[in-house]
Amino acid sequence: QVVGNPELSAAANAPRVPGDKQVPTLAEEDLVRFRVRLSAEGHPQAESIRCVRKFCGSVVQAPSAECPIGRAACDELAAVFGTREAAMSTASCGFARLAVGDQITFCVKPGEEAGNGTPEAALVMLVPTSQHNLGSVFACCSLRLPRAPAPGAWGLRPDLELDCHALGDRLILSGLPQDVDHQELMRFFSKHGATHAGVAHSAAGSFASVAFPGASEVARFVGRSVHTFADDKETRLVALLPRAQGCATHEGRASLPGLPAPRIAGDSEHGVL
Repeated sequence: QVVGNPELSAAANAPRVPGDKQVPTLAEEDLVRFRVRLSAEGHPQAESIRCVRKFCGSVVQAPSAECPIGRAACDELAAVFGTREAAMSTASCGFARLAVGDQITFCVKPGEEAGNGTPEAALVMLVPTSQHNLGSVFACCSLRLPRAPAPGAWGLRPDLELDCHALGDRLILSGLPQDVDHQELMRFFSKHGATHAGVAHSAAGSFASVAFPGASEVARFVGRSVHTFADDKETRLVALLPRAQGCATHEGRASLPGLPAPRIAGDSEHGVL
């Protein structure tokens, strides 16, 4: 996936999938297929770049733990593959929670050709619509986030292992250590479009809210299992993982912030609670 706005030459000898197109330049958010070689300075450099065609469709059957292969329907597929349905695995959806009727975009894995069975969808991305309000739950997972060295200290600190809920236009994180602040979180999330992060500490634990401009940015974030970001001249990996339910490190820890349960108490004035 293109994360800048580079002008890159597309080589003619790259492997192709029906529908791929050769383009002289690429735009941000384009999906690409490429080879990697080392430059004269020893840095990885992309070559033989092709823009991968995106298909727009809807979920016919959402993949789940009970049925890990779902189905997506798209009229554009019929012209390329001879069928309007594509198989869709849980791995291709990242951690996005899909439902029947959801609008999605996807590409097709290389090697799938017309007449060779059902095409397999890859890089499935949820497209938020008017039916998704700010309370919609897009994902529920764990987040492993590398930490920078503490100020004035040597060496790296252990990665953060956080519970993550994607709700509408924001991520709610729980399980934060007391020394995490909004600046440390924005060091990563700002590179993925976040506009603000707030951290709150309570008796039930420490929580953070990371706000994005809209639901599309949140859907894009949870649609991938691994994210990268450059930090101190190094490339670090951030991983989205299945929630560790029942894990000893999570026992007794609230996964979402909430107010204390209400209680009724008598008042000094008669008839007042």
